[in-house]
Amino acid sequence: MVNAILEGLLASEAVRVPGLGIFNVAGRPAREGRNPRTGESIEIAASKAVRFHAGKAVKDALNPPTPKAAPPEEVCTTKEIPGAEVNVFRCAGGPGPRQVLWPSFEARVRGRKRGFFAKGT
Repeated sequence: MVNAILEGLLASEAVRVPGLGIFNVAGRPAREGRNPRTGESIEIAASKAVRFHAGKAVKDALNPPTPKAAPPEEVCTTKEIPGAEVNVFRCAGGPGPRQVLWPSFEARVRGRKRGFFAKGT
């Protein structure tokens, strides 16, 4: 089996192994590099490398699916502030406090965006 894979790779063909994955040949172009010790510039020759792409069966065997837990029920508490246009409520398991804007405030904001109110008001 190994010899068959090598023969295919030497011919620069992709070799597919059912249930395992795909072997490919990837070419690396010549490039300039540096010697880290001396800082001298050197020429790195072109080469070929083998790339392997795992198949679905291999990925599933390595990462078995985990059962998903049911989402927790959302329990919210509200703190109402008399006469305020903004009320705060917090939900268990949520990101933190959220603000609820009353329609009168939202209408004013929408109006400002449309240009119904002069600047500075």
